[in-house]
Amino acid sequence: MNYQVIIHDAEEGGYWAEVTGMPGCYSQGETLAETKANIQEAAMAWMESQVAMALRKAYRDKSAGKTASRRTRRELVHA
Repeated sequence: MNYQVIIHDAEEGGYWAEVTGMPGCYSQGETLAETKANIQEAAMAWMESQVAMALRKAYRDKSAGKTASRRTRRELVHA
């Protein structure tokens, strides 16, 4: 998957960058090379965090489903 990186001149000197399609994914550097390396690292961390959040959500959803199923069985047995 390809994402667009936009590099801007920073007012205080150096550069800052953002990745379109990755909300909150920003980085900065003193040189273009440093900025490019930093934004690549930031994008990888952003993607890893998205995967981790998706896995936690899937686990919670799965766990909630099992809990609800157990409650339902108990209710049926005691009914």
